[in-house]
Amino acid sequence: MKNIFLLVSAVIILMACKSGLEVVEVAELPQETNEMPKIPVAEGKVVLMTKCARCHDLPDVDSYSKEKWDKVLPPMILKANLSEDEANNVTAYVYWELEN
Repeated sequence: MKNIFLLVSAVIILMACKSGLEVVEVAELPQETNEMPKIPVAEGKVVLMTKCARCHDLPDVDSYSKEKWDKVLPPMILKANLSEDEANNVTAYVYWELEN
């Protein structure tokens, strides 16, 4: 009987404590930054610097407009035999550079 009383008392105390607590989640908002994101943009830069630079000097990304890059990238991606991930990463890197 004493154990039941202690158990019931403990449950009541825990319930009283729990009802008085308010759970608040704090979300960190991303800070605006010009730092290069790690993936896929950084991987795209690596692909550009290793595979694309094998055949020719790399132009400064800002030397072409987005429209020009949209015409230049597809044939170069095919010529360099890039995988789908590599192609997406290079494109993401070029677009990121144009925006920053």
